[in-house]
Amino acid sequence: METFIKEEQTSRGKRWVLPRRKFPNSLRYIPIVCWVVVAILIAGVGFRIVRHLLDDGSLFDLLQFLPPVLFAMFPLCFVGYWTSLAIFGETVVEADGSGFLVGEKVGPFLKMRRISFSRVSEISVIEPPGGVTTIFLDRGAIRLGDPDNGKTFAIGHSMRLLNTLSEGIKSELDPKIPILREVGELKRAAVKRQPVPISDQAILDMPFPDGFLIEDFVPEQSLRLVIQPKGFLKGSGGLGVFAVIWTSFISVFAVAIGYSSLVSNEIPGYVFLFLTPFIAVGIYLLRTAFRMGTNKITVIAGPDLEIREKWIGGSESTRYPKAALRAIRSGDSDMSVNDRRLKELKITVEGSAEKGVLRGLPEAQLRWLGAALRHCLRVPASLFDSDEHLPGYQPKVCLIEKRRTGVLVQVPKVGFFRTSGGLGTFSLVWLAIVSVFGFVIIHFSRTDQLPWFFLPILVVGIFGIIGLLMLFFAIERGHETVSIEVSRSTLKIDRRTPFRTQSQEVRLDDIAEISSVPSGETVNSREIYQLQVTLHSGPDIHLLKQLPEEELHWLAAELNSHIEN
Repeated sequence: METFIKEEQTSRGKRWVLPRRKFPNSLRYIPIVCWVVVAILIAGVGFRIVRHLLDDGSLFDLLQFLPPVLFAMFPLCFVGYWTSLAIFGETVVEADGSGFLVGEKVGPFLKMRRISFSRVSEISVIEPPGGVTTIFLDRGAIRLGDPDNGKTFAIGHSMRLLNTLSEGIKSELDPKIPILREVGELKRAAVKRQPVPISDQAILDMPFPDGFLIEDFVPEQSLRLVIQPKGFLKGSGGLGVFAVIWTSFISVFAVAIGYSSLVSNEIPGYVFLFLTPFIAVGIYLLRTAFRMGTNKITVIAGPDLEIREKWIGGSESTRYPKAALRAIRSGDSDMSVNDRRLKELKITVEGSAEKGVLRGLPEAQLRWLGAALRHCLRVPASLFDSDEHLPGYQPKVCLIEKRRTGVLVQVPKVGFFRTSGGLGTFSLVWLAIVSVFGFVIIHFSRTDQLPWFFLPILVVGIFGIIGLLMLFFAIERGHETVSIEVSRSTLKIDRRTPFRTQSQEVRLDDIAEISSVPSGETVNSREIYQLQVTLHSGPDIHLLKQLPEEELHWLAAELNSHIEN
């Protein structure tokens, strides 16, 4: 496999072709299996339709098997398409004098998108979305444009190739445009970020974000502003469109099944019971999108923090006493729309978990609002800004024992239903839906039509295996017990799960840093963090994905303090 970039001169300008990404050979079977299963499904549907036409069957009879097959084909096509691009695709970048054309090429198929020179204010070599750096070592991506509106491409390529490509791209642009390397040189799997902090005063001095109606603002004293609703479609950040599509599809599906049941009297009542949760999800999405789009928000700071929300059909008011406020910051919420994480304002109150409010507002508004509230209420952006080691913080899970020769930290099992942000619950719900869905489609299958009879078994088997794997990881993570012992010269880690026992011991002088970092996993659109022990030699150690983020920060600081001493 080639490990260098091919640079070609075309009639319009330069072209760079990156080699295929390096993946384990076993992953190459993922897209192949997906497309084979899709081909079998299409062949089975074609066979059934031809047989149906030859038998002069009713058109409505087709509704008994087409929706389940389409439901199974959609995720398979999605996974097959993106894994084909990632594993077999070559990244192509072409400069034509007025802009860049970037895309992925798989065989004769090439899909390109355009980035105008005028929109490129910076070139950034960044950590790729989706945790690729954590899974495959020394990987990154390139982004052209500012951090909010930049276009990201070349995801998952090595840092060496991306650094070379960024220099070639810069040669086609204004020499003043900088190259920012947010990831920098990676030491094995450890991502070394050097963020540049922006002061609250600098944020407040920036151009004022649109959408706020300021009724009163006295710096370091009081703030009162109103955020007007933006409407059902724009204010919900795309959730409204998705909710309408989801509800329409489920409604048409339910009406078709109901009509077929009246005509043929062959569909039992439990099929409608199976559709109930999907209808409930659609109603919930519509309600959430409607509230986000019609919500009028009033934020009052001074002497306490009060947030009033009023929408068509309801209202809500929440007050946070100033004495109980510990931190205010903007960040990602646990909701994603079209693969884009919605932002929110995160408020930490003494004695309770961090709470997210004002979900869905633009990042510029949340950044300014967070800075203004911190300025008026005089609280830090994070619990860890004012005191790195947080002597007053009380861990909720960890048990720590100070010893004469060091410290012993014990992490008991968190529990099946509390692990990984709901992975256990999600795996059980997944298996329940797959079981009911499989029973329904197998019930209506006919053994005299062999392709159609085995298709449901194949589809249900694939989704069932996925559910069992999630259940396995949930059990293992929820019932894992960990002990970390720091002595005079070594760090010893013992991990026990229902399926395995593992012990590791490293010398303290071989430890570069202990930190809390994203694991690259998300559950219910929430980032899962882990404790990372970065070593000068050998692979880094990752553990404790079951702990909350704030407890991992505390534990990392506590262990670092003992190692340094």
